[in-house]
Amino acid sequence: ALIKLMNWILWTAPVGVFGLAAPVVAKTGMGMLQNLAVFIVAVVVGLFILKGLVLLPLVWTLGRVRPGRFIRGTVGSYTVGFTTTTSVATLPMMLKEAEKLGVSKGSFTLVLPLAASINRPGSALFQSASLVFLAAMYGVPLDAGLIAAAVLAIFLASMTVAPVPSASIVSMVPALDVVGVPVAGLGILLGVDRVPDVFRSATNVIGHMSAATTVDTMTRKGKGS
Repeated sequence: ALIKLMNWILWTAPVGVFGLAAPVVAKTGMGMLQNLAVFIVAVVVGLFILKGLVLLPLVWTLGRVRPGRFIRGTVGSYTVGFTTTTSVATLPMMLKEAEKLGVSKGSFTLVLPLAASINRPGSALFQSASLVFLAAMYGVPLDAGLIAAAVLAIFLASMTVAPVPSASIVSMVPALDVVGVPVAGLGILLGVDRVPDVFRSATNVIGHMSAATTVDTMTRKGKGS
């Protein structure tokens, strides 16, 4: 029911986004659309960097699973996460593929549901980039203190993101309040969120699977020592 409600909201969102974007476009010109395009590309590239330079090396060094085997073993979960944009819908596939990767049942039945609830690295990256983008768009300066407070707010917000499409945007309200960025800017991001949403959801899935693999390996090491 919640997902259906969110889908209704997303269907009517373009009208609201137009109303929110009109004053900004009138002030900044069509350059804002170019900036949005650059923002989307930067987020997508950042998500691939997060997977390739952080999550996969983590799986290899701590989880003791080679990146190639891990990628082949999670392609189903990645695809479901990419197409549904929600970790909850991906959970059955993740449980199945974690078992095929050799993760113990005790580990993946505990870690994966927990990770799907609070471990969302893709959402955290997107929210951080969105905060910087909106602050620049509205001309709000960010000093070290504000950045630290915003990072904490984003960290807490990323743990409370509901497993529905575009929920990462709605949960950014506390972080925007901290730095003084108008909340209306979220409406602009909502209008273009479909593209980054599929990529960050897929990245979250990789984060869940890497957590399960790593925790299982470290648990076995602890029992063996």
